[in-house]
Amino acid sequence: MSIRPRRVGLRAGAAAVATAAVFAGSILTTAGTALAGQPVGAASAASAAATSGVLKSGEKLEGGQEVKSANGTFTLRMQTDGNLVFLNDKGEVKFHTGTAPNEGAVATMQTDGNFTVTKNGKALFHTGTTGAGVNMHIQNDGNLTVRTPDGKVLWALSDVNQSKAELRTGQALKGGEERRSFNGKNTLRMQTDGNLVLINDAGKVLFHTGTAPNEGAVTTMQTDGNLTVTKNGKALFHTGTQGKNVTLHVQDDGNLTLRTPDGKVLWALSDVNQSKAELRTGQALKGGEERKSFNGKNTLRMQTDGNLVLTNAAGKVLWHTATAPNAGAVATMQADGNLTVTKNGKALFHTGTKGKNVILHVQDDENLTLRTPDGKVLWARR
Repeated sequence: MSIRPRRVGLRAGAAAVATAAVFAGSILTTAGTALAGQPVGAASAASAAATSGVLKSGEKLEGGQEVKSANGTFTLRMQTDGNLVFLNDKGEVKFHTGTAPNEGAVATMQTDGNFTVTKNGKALFHTGTTGAGVNMHIQNDGNLTVRTPDGKVLWALSDVNQSKAELRTGQALKGGEERRSFNGKNTLRMQTDGNLVLINDAGKVLFHTGTAPNEGAVTTMQTDGNLTVTKNGKALFHTGTQGKNVTLHVQDDGNLTLRTPDGKVLWALSDVNQSKAELRTGQALKGGEERKSFNGKNTLRMQTDGNLVLTNAAGKVLWHTATAPNAGAVATMQADGNLTVTKNGKALFHTGTKGKNVILHVQDDENLTLRTPDGKVLWARR
């Protein structure tokens, strides 16, 4: 049974994500030099800003630009992949917004007091702060603060529990455990039925591993860099990634990413075509058409002889509807929630299930399931 996440409200002003004007001399390059086409005076202003450790109201950082603390020890850099990263002088990441991959994203200290990372006007990260003349401070002590002109702290990095949005090397999620994005909108939960599910604050399933029913399954960020869902040592799902100290990030923008300590993205949910492993309400498979599991090992094919067949990578038949010979038969995920194989309107096979927006899932663990949008399993081949 899927457990819906609690709603988490944003602070006042968080919804406003206006693109503020950029003041002359406020944009910094990674070398602290003027941007192409800027006058010499602007370059000098940029150099001064680089040592001041402040991103002022209305200023922004585009990809490759940065601001340093006054002592030069800490750097706030807007990477070209869309991730805003806070580094020390050893190059170690102390904080990041988890907004990659989003090439072209911009970090802005908005005039309404909200510090944001946006792309094409869409908020990927925000501090939810409000106020006039508010600035972002890159401090000598390794803290980041959003403060009013009189010094009142509205937001501080030291108050952020980044680990709540991450699954780090060697960590695991058992049934009922979860991680949440910074803004509280997106929850990655290991359900007690064995399915790893990403849900937004409206209860919509954004992603799932399709590993139910497997009560007792565990999600692990392995030390070799592979994210897995396993039960009794058997892999039900994996990302196939490799690396040291890889971390899973639950992002504010609804994405999931696996990244190395230097921010390199090894895997992203945004690159996953989940529909290839699903047959959704109203969709059908005609002779020769198919769906494949995420790992590509299991194929559900509507054969031209009228038989709906599930096979593994070795070609072994795992399941079939035994509806051949019936050339021209079609497998349909009906609007009433029933999966059928029909020919000329006559039912040759059906699951007898009922429900709205039911989806057929071809799973990595060689199972087939029919599930509701909230993850409830109505039918499984085993």
